[in-house]
Amino acid sequence: MTDFAQYQGFELTFAKLLADLSKTWTQRDILYIRDIVSHAEYGDALENLIAIGQQNGKAFSADHLRQIGELSRAMGIDTPAPPKRAEGITRRFSTASIARSAPR
Repeated sequence: MTDFAQYQGFELTFAKLLADLSKTWTQRDILYIRDIVSHAEYGDALENLIAIGQQNGKAFSADHLRQIGELSRAMGIDTPAPPKRAEGITRRFSTASIARSAPR
């Protein structure tokens, strides 16, 4: 798969995921993640999506976790497949980088 096609796949998966999460998440959080995705910072977008979900006590459905797992594997982020809980993914990221980039 070419880089362009792969990036389009990331953007499509993020779009679907964010459309579904927008039913329960704040518009501010959704726009924040969309902004990161629009700058092709897919790893940062994924890290922040997970961090925001955890910080706000939001539950990820099985389908959300599947999509998160697909994104992380496609980006080469080492995660269990498929993840059972979002916390298992987040522990693999630097908490300092998540704290620096999370919306206030």
